[in-house]
Amino acid sequence: MVDVDALPGNYVCSGTLQRRLGDREVDQTIAAGRPLHTLLSRRQLRMLAMYAPTGFRVKDLVTLGPVDVRRGRYVADGLKRALTVERWLFPDGSTVYELSTRCETKDAPAVAARTSAFLRAHGVVPTEPQHTKTRATLRYFGQP
Repeated sequence: MVDVDALPGNYVCSGTLQRRLGDREVDQTIAAGRPLHTLLSRRQLRMLAMYAPTGFRVKDLVTLGPVDVRRGRYVADGLKRALTVERWLFPDGSTVYELSTRCETKDAPAVAARTSAFLRAHGVVPTEPQHTKTRATLRYFGQP
């Protein structure tokens, strides 16, 4: 599966390989001084080894934050697919809102076009340049 993030006139697809952690597992790992990569599954570590940029070292992972993230799912009449709605609230009060949906990889271009058209038809039109939440978060915390 891929996530499709529809931007005006564009879309971004990203793959996910998720692992559910306990409520305080990240905090406990940091407090104990254990490396962050110990939170990753073997499959996630293999994926990083295959796709990470040249020079990336898993032992150099760091946390960024805090960022308060709220997430919900919504099925809009006429769209026939669920949208994930996220609000990312940064320490300075700035926010990033993201609407995304999931689909099979082969369907990503068509789903992105239909989703973007649906949002525009319902008045969801961004008023400023659009960036993914990942890019906005890295920029906020001074990462390249």
